[in-house]
Amino acid sequence: MKKSLFYSIFLFSLTTLALENTLTRIFSVTMWYHYAFMAISVAMLGMSTGAVKVYFSDFAKLSEEKINEKIALYGRFFSLFTIISLLTLLSIPFVPRNTGIGFYTVAFIYVTAAVPFYFSGVAVALILATKYIHKANALYASDLTGAAVGSILFFIMLSLTDAVTFVIFLSSLGLICAYMMSGKKMDIVLSLFVVFLAVFNHNSRYFKIEWTKVDEGVETAKIERDVEWEKWTPFSRLTVSPANDTAFGWGISTKMMALYPDYRVSQKNLTIDSAAATVITGNDHPVAGLIHLGYDITNMAHYLVTDARVGIIGVGGGRDILSALHFGQKEVWGIEINGQILHAARNVYRDYTYPFDDYENVYMVEDEARNFFERTDMEFDIIQASLIDSWAATAAGAFVLTENSLYTVEGWKVFFNRLSEKGVLTMSRWHYPYRPGEMLRLLNLAYETLVQSGIEDPSKHILLTTVNYFDDSTPIEQHFGAGTIIVSKTPFRENIIDRFISYCSTFGF
Repeated sequence: MKKSLFYSIFLFSLTTLALENTLTRIFSVTMWYHYAFMAISVAMLGMSTGAVKVYFSDFAKLSEEKINEKIALYGRFFSLFTIISLLTLLSIPFVPRNTGIGFYTVAFIYVTAAVPFYFSGVAVALILATKYIHKANALYASDLTGAAVGSILFFIMLSLTDAVTFVIFLSSLGLICAYMMSGKKMDIVLSLFVVFLAVFNHNSRYFKIEWTKVDEGVETAKIERDVEWEKWTPFSRLTVSPANDTAFGWGISTKMMALYPDYRVSQKNLTIDSAAATVITGNDHPVAGLIHLGYDITNMAHYLVTDARVGIIGVGGGRDILSALHFGQKEVWGIEINGQILHAARNVYRDYTYPFDDYENVYMVEDEARNFFERTDMEFDIIQASLIDSWAATAAGAFVLTENSLYTVEGWKVFFNRLSEKGVLTMSRWHYPYRPGEMLRLLNLAYETLVQSGIEDPSKHILLTTVNYFDDSTPIEQHFGAGTIIVSKTPFRENIIDRFISYCSTFGF
């Protein structure tokens, strides 16, 4: 039995696993995260359909030479249809709706995604279940090794290039498999051409994602425009684009613009997987002059605790760091799980935004928040997380977000244990008065954390405030805003509660 057979099944398995992982990343940008893991299902559908095709055919009766020709043929099909499938998927906006055409569109997307896996399934089954079945154990070992290497290659390549380019590159490996089984030089020539196409696309982004996630609940697709900077990682896709100069905030007081009607600030949108946005703030104001930061409900804790060491969960574009500096806090630690977000704020847009690395009291760390706070011996006076979610699927499974472990009692206990005696933990989420589940979850997390930490009367340790952007003339089910919870290590003193209520009244919270 030729060694090329082992190399071929190794490459088929490598390519299939890498393609499957990469599709989850592409789907996480073009669809909502809970659809992204259909990539796993369609891969299994395609490969199992290919295996069934081999089972019901008479391939086992063919000679080894004919079997090898079939493997080479399906390697070529895999390469061709990987590219065709990719371009087709990039051409179709994903707009799920409860109509016949809506269901057809979704089905068509997933069938299109399954086609390359059908051809790799046939090729792998031809190797494992026909003339070479007596060597199935050794061949399967090569298959598993290829899968492992493919998973590792996915992490390496998405740190170096974009997902679309990587898929184009992967299609070239099918032609290499064809060459190994057929010996035809044309397969190598075509493979080199595809590699050239991948390199061209890496440098030009000629083929790229254009249709991105639709707004939740809106049945219209949108084309991404004005992207200044793009970076893919194994965890997400980051883009930066221009934003308007209206001061951005998750919970800005409605009274601010009445007081400062001419106030403007330069900003750029930093977007994760085309849905979760934060801002990179332009440095056209001194930090003390960033008025809008003092009117944002997410920053209420800064009015209650001063001269503080602040821990920021999720740096994003650096807005929460600027908030701590705006309030004159003594030390700021920014913890960010995505190193490329830090790279954007510190390097790519260093001249545009504030030079965080030049501030002696600012420290930025690439780490997962719970891991950082579990390892450090430092105590913090404020630990802040402002609407931390990316709506981006992780590699862990459907409905699992990067930030999922933050919103747990176990996570809150880690943060709570890192607070100083005067310290507070503050988190902000969206507030829908008609269905206040997010605020109730924060409240429940706070209560359970305090009870499990031995606090007898949790109510003395919790403050909660919300802002609603709609008045009574709007139906209650359309009301929307943001809310912030502040949880203290020790009971809030009467003067702190009075100060809190006073600021809420001033800002209309």
